[in-house]
Amino acid sequence: MNGPIRKPKIGLGLGALELWSIGFGLIVVAGVLLESGPEFWQSVRHWKIPSRVAIGGAMVALGVFGEVAIGVFIARSAKREQVESSERISEAVKATADANDRAAQALDRATKAEQATAEANLARVKIEQRMQPRHLDAEGRKALLGLLGKYPKMGIDVVVFEQHIPETHFISNQLLDCFISVGWMCRLWESRRAKYRLPGPSIIFAVASGYEGEFMELASALARALKELGLDAGTSAGLFSAGSAFEPGDFEMVFQHPGVLFHPPTVVAFRLQIGAKEFTAMPLRPVTPPQA
Repeated sequence: MNGPIRKPKIGLGLGALELWSIGFGLIVVAGVLLESGPEFWQSVRHWKIPSRVAIGGAMVALGVFGEVAIGVFIARSAKREQVESSERISEAVKATADANDRAAQALDRATKAEQATAEANLARVKIEQRMQPRHLDAEGRKALLGLLGKYPKMGIDVVVFEQHIPETHFISNQLLDCFISVGWMCRLWESRRAKYRLPGPSIIFAVASGYEGEFMELASALARALKELGLDAGTSAGLFSAGSAFEPGDFEMVFQHPGVLFHPPTVVAFRLQIGAKEFTAMPLRPVTPPQA
């Protein structure tokens, strides 16, 4: 709601020339009064009409006084208009600056909104890509079988974490089928209460301590093959011992090929570890093994 209109303060509102003009006008009035004043005084005292000259002088004094008064009002009015015009120009300039500032802020908000939308879309695409189920297609399976055919048949432990997640279960079965198809001896272990896994990417080809020179070339070749197929794979060396047994209750063997394999069920030197957390999230950070 607008408040009452307030007139700007302008003081006398008179410039130097206006003051000089008023001064000379007052001098004229004072001179006429000095000239005709005594006759008017006598006319008042004796109740008689002043002479024509006295009346003419009074009219001249009155006209000059009126001209001076009107000049003062004109000067003040012009000054007020000038001040009001300056204020309107200042307000217009301020309003323009405010409008430009609001426009700049709106543009900045729009730019930030567009950037946030683009970032959200990019994040959504990345999440969709990360959440998209991965698997071995026919070409990938053929390539992996061709690679495995170059190496001698041996035994492998496939250790699965978060096996209740369909993607983990599906890809572990696909990889296990590849090893079985080329005649490897395989066991499938599922985590039960194990709190420690080999740190690294989603799929790890791991070599037991003391067997690095024998199997690391194979582990690296398999990891590279899966990476080329779009799977997060890597290698690990020397973080577990072959020949020892799995801790009771930590893992459960749910499948073995052929039907009778290792007795007692000792850990073999070559391991494939699959963990579902890394399929639907960022790669697992290295975990420090618990102290004995």
